Amino acid sequence: KHGTPWAGTFGGGVQYFENGRWTGEWLSELSQEHVMAMFYDRENDQILVGTNGNGVYCIDIAKRDVKKIRFPFHYNSWVCNLLLDSQQTLWIATSSGLFYYSEKDDMHEEILFGDYRICNASAIQEDGDHILIACDEGFIIYNKKTKEKEFITSEQGLPSEYIRSVMPTERHIWLATRSNIVSIDKETREIRTFSSFSGYKIGEFHRNSVAKPGKDYILFGGDNGIICFTPELIISRQ
Repeated sequence: KHGTPWAGTFGGGVQYFENGRWTGEWLSELSQEHVMAMFYDRENDQILVGTNGNGVYCIDIAKRDVKKIRFPFHYNSWVCNLLLDSQQTLWIATSSGLFYYSEKDDMHEEILFGDYRICNASAIQEDGDHILIACDEGFIIYNKKTKEKEFITSEQGLPSEYIRSVMPTERHIWLATRSNIVSIDKETREIRTFSSFSGYKIGEFHRNSVAKPGKDYILFGGDNGIICFTPELIISRQ
């Protein structure tokens, strides 16, 4: 909300852009970290940082302070994704499973699909009462209230089970696989695949490389740049 760009690096910690240059002068505790995920907590003006082997850190922007988050339970410190939802519940994806932790309720739980552990989730998004989870084996919709889980794979019509990014809109859930963009109708679960991007060769889409800067546009990032589209316009095409 301050308009400051922040960047997580692999081996160089976290830096921010100030006075015309990138710096990490008060972030020395993170200077050697391999950063895998960052999430901005607008309510508390903090940045959560997931690292490759050293757990989760919290950057307090106002206080210019960094602290490692100590959880009251054991977890895999190889973190690949983070989400702090609207109830201030922290969702942590690791190389050996996905779990959530509510500090105010002093409760944590691993999300399992039968006996299947959700490892290396590439993206996590909140959509009302649901948590949307992209992983290497398909796409999962988790209901926070009922704890029901829906697993969508190639059997339901996905062109690939390797999901890179996810972004919800009012009527659809949008996914990026390695080479396609996919829409899922929230009510009917109709799946549509878009593989042509006006002749532009995106290469492969990247993990968790997605943004929705306004209600009209979605951006997915890939090897050769960014695909930008208006969801409702392309849905209306046959």
